[in-house]
Amino acid sequence: MPLSRQTGATEGRKDVYYFSPDGKKHRSTKEVERYLQKEGITSLTVANFRYNGNKLIEDSTTRLAAVRRLKEEMETKKQRTKKEKERENTNEREEKETKKEKDKGWRRRRTENKEKEEDYNS
Repeated sequence: MPLSRQTGATEGRKDVYYFSPDGKKHRSTKEVERYLQKEGITSLTVANFRYNGNKLIEDSTTRLAAVRRLKEEMETKKQRTKKEKERENTNEREEKETKKEKDKGWRRRRTENKEKEEDYNS
C-alpha cells in the first residue's frame, strides 16, 4: 500500500508498506522476508510482494491467491500448534494420573505390610 509523504524535504514521495494477514506492518521486502521465515511460510516468497512505482509487479489475481495461501498456511500452523498443546496437556494429565496410581499402589502395599507386621507382633 503506497502512502505519499505529506511534509518534509521528501514531500510527495511514496512509502510502501506491506501488511500481513495478522495486521503487522512491514516497511521493506527484507522485513517481509524475515516475517515469512519466522512464521515458517514456504508457499510465498519476497517475489510475491514486489512493488514498482504505482503498482505491484504481479497481477492482482496472483497476489490474491498468494494472500489466500498465506492466510491458509497461518491458520494451519495455528491449528497444528493448538493440537500440539492439547497433546502435551493430555500427556501431562496421563503422567499425573499414572503417578497417582503408582502412589496409591505404594500406599496400599505399605498399609498391607504394616498390617502383617502387627499380626506377626501380636
